[in-house]
Amino acid sequence: MLAIVLPVVLPQPQAELRLFSDGWGAASFMAGEVCSPDDAGGLAAPDAVLPKPAARADAGDRALLVLRYLAWGLMVPVLLPALALQRRVREQQALLLVATLYGLAPAWFQSTLNPGFVALRQALAEFWLARWPMQPSDFAWLDGLSFAAWMTAGAAIGAAVCAVLTAAGRLAGCDRRALARSLLPLAGVLLVLGLTQPTALYLRGEGLALDWLPSARAALLAAGLCWTSWLGARVIGAAPRAGWPGRAAAFALWLLPVALACLHVWAMYFHWVSRYSV
Repeated sequence: MLAIVLPVVLPQPQAELRLFSDGWGAASFMAGEVCSPDDAGGLAAPDAVLPKPAARADAGDRALLVLRYLAWGLMVPVLLPALALQRRVREQQALLLVATLYGLAPAWFQSTLNPGFVALRQALAEFWLARWPMQPSDFAWLDGLSFAAWMTAGAAIGAAVCAVLTAAGRLAGCDRRALARSLLPLAGVLLVLGLTQPTALYLRGEGLALDWLPSARAALLAAGLCWTSWLGARVIGAAPRAGWPGRAAAFALWLLPVALACLHVWAMYFHWVSRYSV
């Protein structure tokens, strides 16, 4: 726990510093005078572009980078899914886990990439400006309201997934908690992929080639999808009171959150990739 908390409270190393190599970052910078009017009303232009020393990490910076990589790049993606999916939690809180991992967690991961979040923030800003003047200090409130509304939508999706499982359980005549537990392997894949995205960014920042990463993600998704589908088919197929029409309808409903999870993975890790995201 200490290794996870320390990278948050300790001073952060410069963004241009790297663990295994030096010399990253811009080699020059723009003099500030060219961006400000001078006394005569013109722009000062002499020697506007100045050389900049290459970024070099000292021993303290490298220690902080190692701690951050170990905590957020390795420990969190391993420990958090292990804690969330332990047997006691799976048995007692299956529906809550599904609502969280199929609703809130994807909303959290998508908040940095989904164009819908940008559109939501823009709509709230226009609503605000149409009624009140906006001060510079109000942007923090705008960001907070946008994020709260976004996460509320994620919670609503999680609740809808639970409602779908309840309906499927009634159609098939089986326990909705058993249906929820059948979705947990794919939910674990969603969590691992989301938590290892910063790890991939760290590795790319260190200059490592990540051409293998899409294939690894696709293989992990396929494994989770096969495992979840097998569990879901076994639970619904073993329902004692439902005939095949009820089982087929229940399985179709059960597939909705599975399709939602696959859509999330495709958008996050195959569609919205750019120079800022891996």
